[in-house]
Amino acid sequence: MGGPVGDEGLALLAGLTELKYLDVSDGSKCTDNGIVQLRGLKQLEALILQGEFTDKALRHLVKLQALQRIVLTGNVRISVHGQARLAAMPAMQQVSIRQWSSPTISRALRIGDRAPSFTVTTLDGKKVSLDDYRGQVLCLYFYGTWCAPCVANTPKLRELYEELSQLENFAMLSLSFSESELMPRQYVKRFGLTWPHVSVAWASKVVDDYGVKGAPSYFLIGPDGRIISTSGNPDQIKAAVAKALGQPLNGSQVDP
Repeated sequence: MGGPVGDEGLALLAGLTELKYLDVSDGSKCTDNGIVQLRGLKQLEALILQGEFTDKALRHLVKLQALQRIVLTGNVRISVHGQARLAAMPAMQQVSIRQWSSPTISRALRIGDRAPSFTVTTLDGKKVSLDDYRGQVLCLYFYGTWCAPCVANTPKLRELYEELSQLENFAMLSLSFSESELMPRQYVKRFGLTWPHVSVAWASKVVDDYGVKGAPSYFLIGPDGRIISTSGNPDQIKAAVAKALGQPLNGSQVDP
């Protein structure tokens, strides 16, 4: 659809019962009331909306059984339980909740930027801060237990951590978008993850400071506290870590 669309615009789509793809994200301001208008789109496979949404919209979204992908951006206040309900839909492959409404949200960090300081509490109750990792390379990983790409990538992420852990002064810290610790705890147990995990809200300071706009997001922080990579590619992460620490990985040479 061209131009911003609101709830009234979504109402005009109610009769398009064979619609399979809908992107209403270009400056649009939809709400739960607009989602009600989509309840008849039984063949809809991909839905991208921008606006203000809460759990009230879920009872209509979960009826769209053909949905394979859903992206909601803006002032999204859908609970962890609600996100799990979306992820559990029979055909669902990707659920992405992106909180973009905060007026204080920072720009995305770039390589060379100084990493913003933070203090968070891990799932085992330990307070950690960026200063604790001074002199190390820290992989800061933002994810969601409801995020299909995050879930699919977790086994490879675990392998990456196990490989990089053979280097001295490498650490990883995962921050899960969650309103409670229940889902991250279950996630950590399910995949056998051994590095520290933290539960954070979309509206938290660390999310705003790092300019995170979606999951997954990676920030590789060098020993001097500056960003050295924002790539999620395992090979690029390994190369950046090895170079920053001046240590070869698996017998490989470190590029000067």
